[in-house]
Amino acid sequence: MKKIQTFLFLGLLFAAIGLQSCSKDDDPIPTAMLINKVSVNNTPTYNSYENRDWDTNFSDADMYFYIAYTDGNGYIGDVIYNGASNYVEDVAPGGGITLTLNNPLRVDLNSSLDFAIALFDYDDFGEDELMDTSVDLIDISSYKVANPPSTINIEGTDGSRFQLEVEYSY
Repeated sequence: MKKIQTFLFLGLLFAAIGLQSCSKDDDPIPTAMLINKVSVNNTPTYNSYENRDWDTNFSDADMYFYIAYTDGNGYIGDVIYNGASNYVEDVAPGGGITLTLNNPLRVDLNSSLDFAIALFDYDDFGEDELMDTSVDLIDISSYKVANPPSTINIEGTDGSRFQLEVEYSY
């Protein structure tokens, strides 16, 4: 009986030691970020670059997102998402839009590139106008960690607030 008690005690002791040695460092590190939803609010109400309303036909801005890899020096690389064909018409000044994706956008976290998000006003005639972009590039390496966030909040250069809802693949 004493041998059984000794084995049980040793078994429990080793189990307790094993549980203590587990840490958050043992959690898996993701290899890709999957963007499921992109939202923006508090958008610029006025085109301050050209000193006029967004649309010249006196309607409100027709907004869409553009997401692309960047090297951190202003070079825009591969496009992750170009929503020009899925713009939202006549968004009220200061309002926002949400893009929910049926197929998530995949961002490779093993890449050496970061990515940026921008908001544009779609125009039928002429060039689309940049409304706002992320203040800072989205640093891919900061999401290649154990237990990364499922919501990413990003400030725009002109006051917009972007929000990404994401999942990760491992």
